[in-house]
Amino acid sequence: MLKILTIHGSPHKGQTYKATMEFFKELGDRMEIEIKHVFLFQEHLELCRGCGTCVVDGEERCPIRDELMNIHAIMQSSDAVIITTPIYALHVSALVKNFLERSAYIMHRPCYFGKWFMSISTQAFSGDKDVAKYLANVMHFWGFNLIPSLCLTIAPGTQTTKQAKEFWKKINRAVNHFLAIEKKPRFPVPSFKEFMMFRFRRTVIGSNSFSDTFPRDYDYFREKGWLSAPYYYDVHFNPFMKAFGMFFDAVGRKMTKNVNQ
Repeated sequence: MLKILTIHGSPHKGQTYKATMEFFKELGDRMEIEIKHVFLFQEHLELCRGCGTCVVDGEERCPIRDELMNIHAIMQSSDAVIITTPIYALHVSALVKNFLERSAYIMHRPCYFGKWFMSISTQAFSGDKDVAKYLANVMHFWGFNLIPSLCLTIAPGTQTTKQAKEFWKKINRAVNHFLAIEKKPRFPVPSFKEFMMFRFRRTVIGSNSFSDTFPRDYDYFREKGWLSAPYYYDVHFNPFMKAFGMFFDAVGRKMTKNVNQ
């Protein structure tokens, strides 16, 4: 059974919620799933103060005490996470944006490897592609494997036959994308870019100047064993990737040395 957490980013149960429920109805007919729901408009989540405490000193030192850590605890116990949002002013809803900003420390200390992410967005006219790309980029930084986004256009008024046909076409395509993860590895071989970014990040975080400025990141990478690991998780690399990793380590050390000077 696949455990799915859905984080609803709309300020009410409107078109986005209805479309999400249609998706789950179709998905539930084709695979065994357990769904949990978090409605951000019902949660006590204060606005991010931009103090940077969570990044520098650790999320446990955040001066705000609300439901954020409870939401992340549910995310950790799930196999897949879906964030839904209507598109407002060509972007995610304010509720979603605040949730992501309050969770900014995860960009520094990723923790969702082996889990899957998909976004569901609804628009009246435009903005879906940029929103899907934005959410995918953030969640990839958090460690998630990505499932192609479900982007739906729901124009005001009654749907035409053509619009309804396109709606269900996208729903069924998203269901197929979700079903496909059963045959995919939870810990895939990273792309060249992902591998390169990790090795650079590892080198920078291990430097003296960074460990002094961002001690929590340094401790996190050290505790995970990432300061000496080839990658975030165990995976086989071919000889070319191993050689390139050593080369980029050397380049990274030279760059951090120049910065320190």
